[in-house]
Amino acid sequence: MDAVVVDTKQTAFECIQYLREQRVGTSIFLPLDSIATPPPYFAERLGQLESDSRYMLWADVITCGERGRKAVL
Repeated sequence: MDAVVVDTKQTAFECIQYLREQRVGTSIFLPLDSIATPPPYFAERLGQLESDSRYMLWADVITCGERGRKAVL
């Protein structure tokens, strides 16, 4: 939940370089062009479990655009 979502790996590398140069700390970056999402059957299997909030996917409760959905998954 504390990660920064960026469009590409290149953008992430540039951000990391900037943080290093400015000596302002570190962060986790999620480049949308290289994120691996869980297979579709994963969500289907969770849906078959008993109804309990422990088994909900974050993607089912967080509102985001289609572009950001990959990062939430």
